[in-house]
Amino acid sequence: MVSAVALVIVASISIFAFGNSDWAYSESGCFEVAQDIILCFALIVFVLASLMRGNRQEKLITVFFAILTYTFILRELDFEKMGLPDWLVFLFHGKGRNISIAIAFIIVGILALRDYKNYIAKSIEFMLSKRGALMIIAGVLLLAGGLFDKMDKLPNNEFFEEVFELSGYFVYTSVAIMTYKKCKK
Repeated sequence: MVSAVALVIVASISIFAFGNSDWAYSESGCFEVAQDIILCFALIVFVLASLMRGNRQEKLITVFFAILTYTFILRELDFEKMGLPDWLVFLFHGKGRNISIAIAFIIVGILALRDYKNYIAKSIEFMLSKRGALMIIAGVLLLAGGLFDKMDKLPNNEFFEEVFELSGYFVYTSVAIMTYKKCKK
């Protein structure tokens, strides 16, 4: 977290004082790389939490968030520019990505229907918990980043987009860590 705050401070000085922004929020800039690293960490934590014995009651909720994290990673990475074989680009970008993600969410939904009373109760419990509140905050931060992405006329709108996304992903990752700790008990 401290390194992310330092990154934002250094980027702010570089961008607003010196007008140098290429290194900060280009497609392979430090903000994008930091987001990818944070999301990969969150994915690993959610997957580990979903495999723990202490997670039986809300396993599919945790799997749902692992898939959502995977979705964020696919959104952040530009697989079409990586020189991968066409079939991998199809799987990780565009229609192929959307189809594979939809299938994953549908499978989780169908599995949750088998024990729907439990998952409705656990979903409500989750949303009313500290983790749920933090997840809502993460969502608001990510939505704010999306709004700044569309404000092309605002000077340095990309900076604000990336800062809000980075903040949202940090909050999101804190939920992953809290879920892991809860399942470890």
